[in-house]
Amino acid sequence: SHLIDEGINAVGISPCINIPGLGAHGGDEDGGATTLVRSINEALAVGLVPVIHGDAGLYGHFDELNLNHMSAGILGGDTLVEIIATHQALTDRIEKTVLLTDVEGVYTKDPNSNDDALLIRKIDIDHQSGKIMTDLSASGSSHEHDVTGGLETKLGAAANVAKSGIEVIIAKCCSCSAEQAIKGQC
Repeated sequence: SHLIDEGINAVGISPCINIPGLGAHGGDEDGGATTLVRSINEALAVGLVPVIHGDAGLYGHFDELNLNHMSAGILGGDTLVEIIATHQALTDRIEKTVLLTDVEGVYTKDPNSNDDALLIRKIDIDHQSGKIMTDLSASGSSHEHDVTGGLETKLGAAANVAKSGIEVIIAKCCSCSAEQAIKGQC
């Protein structure tokens, strides 16, 4: 509603339960990621701005005769961005990806518990393997409410997106840096 209030033709696209085969862990089970990307492309083609979010999703192959093959999990926003940005149907449309976090960016160690943590301005990756070459310490989230994997998952997603040739920016949510990145001003 905030985007619409600002004159942006936003439309919500729920990624998980409404997209059969888009498993909680990501991937393209039964073409789920392809279905999601098709929905995104269709929204863009008619002048809409798709708004996608992490959500609960299903694992496994749906079989009406044997539902024991199904379970549920969380498909986090970072994994979702990786799925979308690296999908072959969108590679020509995406130039930059912006990932948001609760601190100014990526640090050498957790800045919330280490006063000597240093902000890393540029992270180098091996474009063949996607391995992060910059020295840093990344772990899962220290927040109880975050079940998406924390910085470790964010950096893994960022490395895979960057490996595909797309620029990745990690910025603090609601900061001037994030606003500039989203508007393409950096």
